[in-house]
Amino acid sequence: MARVTSVMLRVACVGLASSAVVAQVSPPPPAKPEATPAVEPPKPQQRRPAPEASTPRPDESAAEGKPATKVQANEKKKLPRAPSIPYDGITVLDADGNIVDLGVSTDRAALQNNPIVGPSDIPTIQLALLERRDQVCENLIEHLDLVEQVDGGLFENVTVDDGQEVSNAMDVVRLLNAKGTLTDYMLEENVLTPIQLALSNKIAQEHRTNMGAVLARKYPDMRQMLDAYTKWIMHDTVYETMKEYENLVADAGLYLPTILKQVGVPASAEAASISELVDARLRFERTRDFLAANVPLEKRREALLLAMQWRQPPEERYTREFPPGTETGIGGVAAGSTIEELEEIRRLKHERDNMTMDEARADQARRTEEGLKRLAELQAKTDAEYERRARAAQEAYAAAQNGD
Repeated sequence: MARVTSVMLRVACVGLASSAVVAQVSPPPPAKPEATPAVEPPKPQQRRPAPEASTPRPDESAAEGKPATKVQANEKKKLPRAPSIPYDGITVLDADGNIVDLGVSTDRAALQNNPIVGPSDIPTIQLALLERRDQVCENLIEHLDLVEQVDGGLFENVTVDDGQEVSNAMDVVRLLNAKGTLTDYMLEENVLTPIQLALSNKIAQEHRTNMGAVLARKYPDMRQMLDAYTKWIMHDTVYETMKEYENLVADAGLYLPTILKQVGVPASAEAASISELVDARLRFERTRDFLAANVPLEKRREALLLAMQWRQPPEERYTREFPPGTETGIGGVAAGSTIEELEEIRRLKHERDNMTMDEARADQARRTEEGLKRLAELQAKTDAEYERRARAAQEAYAAAQNGD
């Protein structure tokens, strides 16, 4: 038991990617999670758009090849306490009491269920996820050898009885999540407000806690439970990276004959057949296996960098359903994501208390119209960026095919 306790401490101290994730490594008592009370759908949020130019990140020196100092690390933004707002959890159990796979990263699922993320945030999130995709892919290409090890089952043999094995696996997790979680990214880049992201983080943490509780019930033996939870939390932390790896390799398959030509590898009939596959999952598997068998590691990195340049923006953008009548939140004002906005909402309500019914309706209509106009402007800006990237990718691929 002393050895297991020592390993748990290693897992907790290594930092799976953020303090939010680390807090969940020691699973909670096997108590059934309480259901979140049903509430009326909350009003959505109307957020002020982020500034055009983002402020320098505190770890810029690290990007220049210099290690970030302790002062810089401490200057990174921190999440405030999450607001006490009802929400629908993201944990779903099947008939056997097991947690159903989310199909996306935990942070992405939490964002999807965040009640103070409103319609006016959608264009900003769509644009941010496009940038985030590139960030994650650049990191996974840099650490492609480790990504391929994880894809090959690196975490499956991890056991808490082997402290060195756990430590080595955690080192891999740290490197693959070097850019931080999706929530970390959105906080640093001012994609959403700290209060919005604090609630997303709370929803994600609840899911991780629920997983610990489910595994504790499933595995009465402490070592078995810790083995299962350690593997799950590792996979959960690198989920976004591994999903982007699958997407990027599948996209590389579409351009495989041209990629081989560019990296100096002889073309083949197999590569041509792979490029014609429609099923993305099958194309990923075939492309991955072909590259591993025929292309050295450094050239595989080059291949994926080319795929990044030539692939199109994702066809399916982030979106979600909102209750009717919530296009712009409370009169076009954000739904309480900052103290200032809360004060504005209180002021509006106070003003409307002194209005006639007709005046209040006219005021609401005016603010709603303004909110919809701002939303349309944000969406147009996002659409233009998607179109620009699509054209740039097409032109780059055409130039490569023509030998430019």
